[in-house]
Amino acid sequence: MGNRAITQQAITQQLRIIFKAVQAHSKQVEKACGLSSAKLWMLYEVATRPGIRVSELAKVLSIHPSTCSNMLDKIEAHDLVYRDRSK
Repeated sequence: MGNRAITQQAITQQLRIIFKAVQAHSKQVEKACGLSSAKLWMLYEVATRPGIRVSELAKVLSIHPSTCSNMLDKIEAHDLVYRDRSK
């Protein structure tokens, strides 16, 4: 196995370790507050950008607008946000 392959393997292994640590932390946060890290990020963005539109929020979060809307529905059901739908 060449040096490049060994380096790539080491990098891949380190990335897996980092990914597992992030997953474990995310589970701890979700257990502590009852919301996924994605929903917490969404709440943070909404709090720092009052009046943000769903399409803008979706761009910030790099998700599809319909996914964003569905997440907002769930957060709204817990009375954590209020949406004023424009006509």
